[in-house]
Amino acid sequence: MTIYVNEKCRRCGESLTGGYVPNYFSVGSPISKCLKCGTLYSRGSKQNEWALIGPVRKMGLLLLSTYWGLAWAATLGGLVLPALIAASTGSEMGTVLVEGYTWIIPLSLSLGGGFSFLGLYRQILASNRRMKDPNYKLQLRQLGYEVT
Repeated sequence: MTIYVNEKCRRCGESLTGGYVPNYFSVGSPISKCLKCGTLYSRGSKQNEWALIGPVRKMGLLLLSTYWGLAWAATLGGLVLPALIAASTGSEMGTVLVEGYTWIIPLSLSLGGGFSFLGLYRQILASNRRMKDPNYKLQLRQLGYEVT
């Protein structure tokens, strides 16, 4: 979900957010740079590097990823299973559900969970790559982050 927030640069007044920003915490760069004047800003309350996130917030991100994986699995299973049951002819619903289409449940869980965790995994990999850059670490220190 996104919300409309128009954060502006304190130096030149240029919009930093473009209007819409995510309304949730995620793994990513906490640095925002004004495109007009180059001033650096911290977005650490909404986005931060994996290495800088505490264990409680990391657990929260993993739980959120699990939640979305289950939601996608339920949606996928809830759409595909009834369609397959309706398409099958000459069988009772209970028999079809148990004998023919039980593979849909693990498939939905695999796809839903897989896509959800893959997204988080990609964010973590990108975060780890950024944290290897000494210039990036210097920018984080300038904004007050404790980086080793």
